[in-house]
Amino acid sequence: VLNLVDVGQHLYSPNASVSGALDLTSFEKKAIIHRTLTGNITGVFLPTTPIPGLELTLVLTQDATGGRTFTITGVKASYGVPFTLTATPGGVDVLHLFFTGAGWIITPHVLNAKNL
Repeated sequence: VLNLVDVGQHLYSPNASVSGALDLTSFEKKAIIHRTLTGNITGVFLPTTPIPGLELTLVLTQDATGGRTFTITGVKASYGVPFTLTATPGGVDVLHLFFTGAGWIITPHVLNAKNL
């Protein structure tokens, strides 16, 4: 069961652990999603009928082991430049997903952030 808090103009999803597939299909409006990586993210499922302009912000934290990876397909990287998550245990990265109406774009908003 997904814990979502509606805070008015967007949804907030408190921290939860994730490994394997990251399911974002239930997010139909702007959302801030906190997840602790306990394993590699091998795929991301995005909303299937998003509205143009939908924004999803992922705040991803490495667990105590660190070195977890993030794989997403069918999404264009900002400026066509791939990125790598911070591998340090406890490292925090903020990624921004945006639906243009024609497809999804992912942008690393903040890499190697501290104290989020």
